[in-house]
Amino acid sequence: MRKELQSKKLIGTMEVAGKLGCHPMSVPRLVRGRRGFPQPNKLFNKNLWEEGVVDAYIAELLATKQREA
Repeated sequence: MRKELQSKKLIGTMEVAGKLGCHPMSVPRLVRGRRGFPQPNKLFNKNLWEEGVVDAYIAELLATKQREA
């Protein structure tokens, strides 16, 4: 179990916004309104996402866009 926890990097709102190329204030709107957007884990009174889950979401968005084009 300890190795599993170490392999999951948690990132905050600023890092998620950086990966998406949007303003940090847009991230909560995405969480509320965008279907399929990864939901954060509330730890230490902060919203934190697993980096791999966010990366997978972005990859899926890009793949969907390429299929539509």
